[in-house]
Amino acid sequence: MKKLFVKSTFVVLLAGLAVCSSSFKNENHQANFRKEKVSKNQVPFTGKFSITSDVNGSIVGTGIASHVGKFTWTANDNEETFPDITGTMVITAANGDQIFITHTGYATDLGNNMLQADFDNNITGGTGRFKGATGSFHSTALVTETSVNGTISGSISY
Repeated sequence: MKKLFVKSTFVVLLAGLAVCSSSFKNENHQANFRKEKVSKNQVPFTGKFSITSDVNGSIVGTGIASHVGKFTWTANDNEETFPDITGTMVITAANGDQIFITHTGYATDLGNNMLQADFDNNITGGTGRFKGATGSFHSTALVTETSVNGTISGSISY
């Protein structure tokens, strides 16, 4: 009877170990699946923008871009060393999700009261679907007495 008890206990322990082992493998597999699901893909980030106003020292505009759709944007620039320009920008998608950006740039006088502004932009985060976003893009704007219109080209991961 004692041998039967020891054998049954041994079999039960082995079965329990097998169940635990497969459970750990399952959890590990699920953890890996979750990591894959939230991984970021780098995608092209291109679009067009314009400036609509200058409000309290902030430049405000609108645009449309891939992966964002229609957006508004606000930039705060330091022009103390003009024509060199540095600053920050926030792009806000129509649903309220935001992308945070730092930029450095340079303005070139084209004559005839026109400037060309070129910026290297670094995406440093965001909110909503852009939380933790990274990437970079180049923007070029043509500045005239009556308008500012530009393009963006680069990539974003979110």
